[in-house]
Amino acid sequence: MVLRVSTVFALLIWTVTAGAAGFLPAYDEHTDPKMELATALAEARNTDKKVLVIFGSEWCSDCRTFDKQLRSSSVSTVINSEFVVIKADIGNWDKNMDFAEWFGNPASQGIPSIAIIDPNRRLYSATPGNELAMLRHRSVTQLTDWFSWYANGLHENEPLAIRDSKF
Repeated sequence: MVLRVSTVFALLIWTVTAGAAGFLPAYDEHTDPKMELATALAEARNTDKKVLVIFGSEWCSDCRTFDKQLRSSSVSTVINSEFVVIKADIGNWDKNMDFAEWFGNPASQGIPSIAIIDPNRRLYSATPGNELAMLRHRSVTQLTDWFSWYANGLHENEPLAIRDSKF
């Protein structure tokens, strides 16, 4: 009994410490993205924002890097002012793939991937291929500029991409 209590206590301490240190999962495997989308669409309608759907998985280091970059102060300022964000955990391409199909399955070629929709479910764009997979080579400034570029409507008739030539 003492061993069991000490094990539970140690696990509790580790959980609290990991959470405080920022080690909470970026992609919750128990979240239902369809329910999250319904809530996000209602919020987007009320706040005049777009919905940013991020497809990824906890095992993916590029996905965790992307999540960390989105939480940086400059990027999060743009994201929070222009988008309602939801995340869809796709596991090893064996979870929520029917949800990804709603957006043309941007995760099929690589993760992280995104789709941006308006409150009326019109798809503005989705990442084709694995464009976001190499984000560890991009700066936070490039990412901030790209989301600002998109939020300001400068993306019209342009492919969704983070391009070295643009930044």
